[in-house]
Amino acid sequence: MDDQINTPIFNPFLPSYKQNPYLQFSKIRDAEPMQYSEALQAWVVFDYKFSKEILLNNKVFSSSVQSASGQIADLVKNQQMQSPIGFIETVINSDEPTHTRLRSLVHRAFLPKKIELLEEYVEVTVDEILQNAINNNQIEIMNDFAQPVPIKVIAKMLGVPGEDYKIFKVWSDNIIQAATNILPNQEIIERGNQSILELIDYFNKQIKIRKNGSVTSDILSELITAEEDGSILSDKELIAFIILLLVAGNETTTNFVGNGIASLISDNNAMDFIMSKETNMANVIEELFRINSPVIGVARFASTPHLLHDYKIGKGDAVLIMIGAANHDPLVFQNPDKIIFNRKSNNHLSFGHGIHYCLGASLARMESTIMLKKILPLIKNSSQKHEIIFDSTFFLRWPKKIDIAI
Repeated sequence: MDDQINTPIFNPFLPSYKQNPYLQFSKIRDAEPMQYSEALQAWVVFDYKFSKEILLNNKVFSSSVQSASGQIADLVKNQQMQSPIGFIETVINSDEPTHTRLRSLVHRAFLPKKIELLEEYVEVTVDEILQNAINNNQIEIMNDFAQPVPIKVIAKMLGVPGEDYKIFKVWSDNIIQAATNILPNQEIIERGNQSILELIDYFNKQIKIRKNGSVTSDILSELITAEEDGSILSDKELIAFIILLLVAGNETTTNFVGNGIASLISDNNAMDFIMSKETNMANVIEELFRINSPVIGVARFASTPHLLHDYKIGKGDAVLIMIGAANHDPLVFQNPDKIIFNRKSNNHLSFGHGIHYCLGASLARMESTIMLKKILPLIKNSSQKHEIIFDSTFFLRWPKKIDIAI
């Protein structure tokens, strides 16, 4: 591909990127759909069409880093070697046929009936939090609301005490920081590994209880005995899925709720639209996922040389798909930087695409719908006196703090 002299160079290390990556995404995407980053030693994709093609082509663009090369691949592989559980395939980092096998075993955690049974628990949990906020005339959205609800729901699914959610959250935050920072330091990695060790110890005890027949009515019990075509989860696969469920199952919903509320209180017209009309809440949720996705990037690795339109991707190359950029592509979404709840189509990529489409999408949508329905009437007249400061890893983004008077 010929060099374009005036094309901006992708730089995710700028403070301005952490606060608002969409400005940089837009400038680069206007010039070219993807570019090779010498700093990251990886292809970075900004265009919706290219992103979707890559996510669909799992034969070429692998989710496994094992055969990849380059700086990012080496960092990930080194981190996996240091991990207490080593490299273990999950529904996120595996390809077919392993992915199909694992997904068929763990999908039962997200069956519609299972999600429906959790709705009442979410309602009660949210009501308790909001009543306490009303009594105190204030709420800090992230710590008081967006964080405790999803992590308590995961604890409920696994059949472990809900009061343990605070330590789950610490483990989850440490693990996600180590796993999703593109250049994690050794201190972050060691903290993540220590959390994995503590989590393994905790859940090994829970698994032992269930294998002794003491508890049989939760997802953890079902996963222990789950079988598909003669296959069951190994002990390491079970622990790996618990880690995945604990981390991905709460971090993305927490960050989405924070991002969604941040978007709404910064846009009076959008908030007024929700409050004044018979709004389809499903459309609201999808548009908020599109405009301020909690997942702003995912990685794939080329298993063979590949020509993607005019771009020559080498075997082993890392390909970083910027979901946030794809979701703001003006060729797909009219007025992409504006919240529009009645879009005729909203095929955002916040839950991925293809065989790796998020297993927990229905759970995230259910939780988010209940949480926003209940809190928005309380904060509809609120305004943020200070600019909301965002934090991020390379792949995730969220507001640090949102203080609101009720």
